Amino acid sequence: MLDARQYTHAIPEAIERVRSGENPVLKKNETHWRECFIALKEAANKDQIINEIIAMKGYFEPYVSKDSRYGVKINFVTKEELEEVDKERGRRHDGLVIAVNSTGNGNKCLIEYKNEWENNPEATAQIMIAYARAAHRLNEEGFCDVRTVKDVPIELLSPKSSDELIRML
Repeated sequence: MLDARQYTHAIPEAIERVRSGENPVLKKNETHWRECFIALKEAANKDQIINEIIAMKGYFEPYVSKDSRYGVKINFVTKEELEEVDKERGRRHDGLVIAVNSTGNGNKCLIEYKNEWENNPEATAQIMIAYARAAHRLNEEGFCDVRTVKDVPIELLSPKSSDELIRML
């Protein structure tokens, strides 16, 4: 392989099923599909590459689907075409988390969290830096234990003080 890109796409029907309040139990290949753009070296074996990709446990293999609209799509392209994919799609990333439930009186409630990043590697690095900052601050306060993301106070992620954050927000 010379170079490659992989994109993960949500399946619109799955989003609408959740938004409607159906709350289905969905397998990975019913929520997302994966798309690859691969520029090959001349002597590369396409069949071997396809087999290695779709057999990759935990990453591609769970997305293999009999539904021809979705699953894992592998596109072999030239280096120039891959550069065009980069220009068109860049390193963007987006995500959507939807929670649907009902109130105590049975009224439907829906919460959506959506993120859109123009540069996924940059955003990921910023998140890692924020959590390193929070870990350092917790350590300075004498906390040296294991924490999950939900255990870290949001204000520790920012370089700004609590007072600055309150004024800003």
